[in-house]
Amino acid sequence: MGNSKLITLGGLVLQLFLGKLKWKFADQKIQTAFGSMALDLVVVMALGNLELAAIGQHWPSLLILFSVGVAWNLFCFLTLARLLIPKFWFQRGIADFGQSMGTTSIGLMLLKIVDPKNKTQGQEAFGIKQVFFEPLLGGGIVTSVAPILAVNLGLLYSRRVS
Repeated sequence: MGNSKLITLGGLVLQLFLGKLKWKFADQKIQTAFGSMALDLVVVMALGNLELAAIGQHWPSLLILFSVGVAWNLFCFLTLARLLIPKFWFQRGIADFGQSMGTTSIGLMLLKIVDPKNKTQGQEAFGIKQVFFEPLLGGGIVTSVAPILAVNLGLLYSRRVS
């Protein structure tokens, strides 16, 4: 488990412990400002690492992957969210849709747009889900094992063709 995952879990435990004691050590507005700044810096750094030549060479494949991915995400959001989230499906599902389309920060931004006063408790629900989601898929176990499996096992399709 990476350091960021341990920090997240440690922060959760500390927050629960201090919440029981009714202690407040930090100002919510300052925390929000630092969090927003950190997310902006992550986006800028990610954009700075793009290799535009590779995108230009493989644009047909990327277009197909992009189209199928967007269609799948829209299907899940418009159909499965209605079935799985009984109350406020749109407001609570939009955060997951945004995360699946890009990053967690995009999901949170969309949630803030549709529910700025957090009347649906979508932020809390999204945050609770993240505690379980991130260690597995968000740069966690599955993400770290996938390249190793791809190198050792290869692509199944290419084995059948050759």
